Amino acid sequence: MKKVLLKLVKVEELTPTVKEFTFTSSDGVIFKTGQWMMLELPEGGQIFKRSMSIASPEYEKNKLDFCVKRVPNGRGGSKAMHLLSVGQTIQASGPFGLFTLRAPFEGDIMLIAAGSGISPFKAMILDLLKDKKVKNEVYLLFGNRTEDEIIYKIFFEELAKEHKNFHFIPVLSRAGEEWGGENGRVQDLVKKYFSSGKNKDVYICGMKEMVLDVVALLEEKEFDSKRIYFERYN
Repeated sequence: MKKVLLKLVKVEELTPTVKEFTFTSSDGVIFKTGQWMMLELPEGGQIFKRSMSIASPEYEKNKLDFCVKRVPNGRGGSKAMHLLSVGQTIQASGPFGLFTLRAPFEGDIMLIAAGSGISPFKAMILDLLKDKKVKNEVYLLFGNRTEDEIIYKIFFEELAKEHKNFHFIPVLSRAGEEWGGENGRVQDLVKKYFSSGKNKDVYICGMKEMVLDVVALLEEKEFDSKRIYFERYN
């Protein structure tokens, strides 16, 4: 697999523990929205390889966003990424993965994520609304623990104002008293908002347990298994 050189051009703090890293590449990286790259990250004299979903859509040529949570005392990826400085270059290979948008788009599009599993969905939502300009109803069900950890919260709220067919529905498992939104898990949102799986495409991304729980719930509610797509992190 040919490697490419990525240059870090911007770092943005999204939550107290999550940052978005924007890279450019003069080598030219052709990818499909939803795919991931294998990054080679330096830390302590070693190089750690880490797979990371691309958080930017394919129409943003040679621009690659990665959304990364800093894990306390973590090594081998998250810490190394957070130690990078603007202007620094790293090597990467890819793109990889089959977790991509499936056309034709017929009926509602449901995106279900928890935590940093939101990364490919930021790219997919931009692709659907800005580039493909779909008229379908697009729902993002997004689970987090606390309000300050909702990644891209303002970004999605602004998109929902701009596009009336986009519905941003965050849910918190450890909500504070001032939280006026949904409480519980993303599974609870599926039960509340969707009584039927008729004519719906579903994309799920997050930790293995959440993904398997949601898939089982959807199949129980008779969603079409051929229209359920997922990417899970172990």
